[in-house]
Amino acid sequence: MTKFLFCFLFLCITNLYAQVGINTTSPNESSMLDVFSANKGLLLPRVPLVATTNFSPLLSHVAGMTIYNTATAGDVTPGSYYNNGTKWIRVGDASVKDNIYVNNGTLTGDRIVTQNTNRLYFQGPANGNEISFDLGASVNLKVGTLGTNTSSYLRVEAGTSNIDIFTFKGSYASLTCQGESLYIGTGTGTAKDVRLMTNGSTRLFVAPAGNIGIGNVNPKSILQVSGGDVNIDSIGSGIILKSPDSRCWRITVDNTGALVRTLITCP
Repeated sequence: MTKFLFCFLFLCITNLYAQVGINTTSPNESSMLDVFSANKGLLLPRVPLVATTNFSPLLSHVAGMTIYNTATAGDVTPGSYYNNGTKWIRVGDASVKDNIYVNNGTLTGDRIVTQNTNRLYFQGPANGNEISFDLGASVNLKVGTLGTNTSSYLRVEAGTSNIDIFTFKGSYASLTCQGESLYIGTGTGTAKDVRLMTNGSTRLFVAPAGNIGIGNVNPKSILQVSGGDVNIDSIGSGIILKSPDSRCWRITVDNTGALVRTLITCP
């Protein structure tokens, strides 16, 4: 009996330093434990976690510890978790739990989205709120809707100032600025014109040198009007001209159509 017990203990101790196979006689040589089954799984210990940062109900955080959590508490939900030595991490969900769909995050480098022939959509909520992009230094870019699909807007905010581009479905569009002057034009050193168009045609043209054309795109003077009349329909209003002696005269007409010159204070 003593010899049998000695042999049994010897075999057990020997096996502690070799691979252990369950349901297999040839465990993988790189494993300490090799479990084989064609129709059964491995049932992990089932414990109720409290939070990813709380080791309870275990005694401490242990790197490599693996369990199946049964509780919904704090920031944990039922599923498999492993411990990295300082917190619990959900198995298979580490990338999801740390991305912008669930938690706030910080980029550690540049990221590029290659669309190829696909479109990139940002779907806003159904209640008509905007999607906001914080560009830093109190600057925000917002895209949103007003009402129930009746209008949309693009807003750029900088401090207490903002510029809006509104489109009102089936009605009109507008460009507005609040808090600051509104500049529309080309940059310094850019020899390009500025045009206002309707129905595909240029109605007002500002040349790079500053000449303005109404009804033409090649003004030869500071203001040139083509293709129509200039209508001044306010009585007493007219055209103001400055004489060589720096006096200003308003040119109007009387009831007979005769020109009337009136000396006025220069604007």
